[in-house]
Amino acid sequence: MNAENRVFGASRCELGRIINLLLADEFVLYTATRGFHWNVTGPDFARLHELFEAQIRQVAEWIDQLVERSCAIGVWPSGGLIDLARTARLDSDPGADLAPEAMVAELLGLHGGLARQLRADLGACTERCRNAGLTEVLAGLVSFHEETAETLHAALVSVGDPAAVTMVPARA
Repeated sequence: MNAENRVFGASRCELGRIINLLLADEFVLYTATRGFHWNVTGPDFARLHELFEAQIRQVAEWIDQLVERSCAIGVWPSGGLIDLARTARLDSDPGADLAPEAMVAELLGLHGGLARQLRADLGACTERCRNAGLTEVLAGLVSFHEETAETLHAALVSVGDPAAVTMVPARA
């Protein structure tokens, strides 16, 4: 463990708790996005299918970064499906029969909720734990969720508009 990753005692426990909660929340977002990717239909199918696919890849990359950061500070993430579902602060089980507009709106809400939660988690890391590596990852994750929420808002406005262009957010 290098000097940047040295975290001891209560700080390590707090960082581990935050990371595990974020992993659970990101997993909820990942599975919701995956479900919508599989089930989107209608005239906006191609555009939304592509948008959801890009977001699945991006969320998976962020999950990997959180796991790597967790392991770097010596806290192993709880990764069992039941643990993740039980631990998550987000809730999403909208079913497969949603209209495309409802799918986009659900993801918009999840990304917005995660951005708000991440700001609180970032504050806790900055004030109490002082781990620069995790702070950097969380700040990047806040930006990702805020930018993705903006993209989803634009997509929501344009669902059903045949002149709408493909909107795929920037890579993480």
